[in-house]
Amino acid sequence: MTHSLDDALAVIQDHLERYMQGPSERATPLSPQEVDESLQWMSAANYGAAVHLSRLQKAGADLVRQDGKDMGLWIVEQVKLGNVARSTRIDYNKRHGLSIED
Repeated sequence: MTHSLDDALAVIQDHLERYMQGPSERATPLSPQEVDESLQWMSAANYGAAVHLSRLQKAGADLVRQDGKDMGLWIVEQVKLGNVARSTRIDYNKRHGLSIED
């Protein structure tokens, strides 16, 4: 069980590093369980990014977007992407008879 946001992000980073080391793995079609896991990771990564961006903003970090948009919009975009990944996972799992519990 993950005990903190930093622990969760470390797990996500480890998962991504393992994925990037195996080019043959990227070419293999995902099983329904792997789709479920990938969507969980995407959701967690986006929600985690929103939390960290908020923390950085509150700490006074000057995070400037290249498109010049407000930092608050960047945070909102991360939450929206997390929501998309979560709702996609729920729909996918219903269609494939997988559990939709988080």
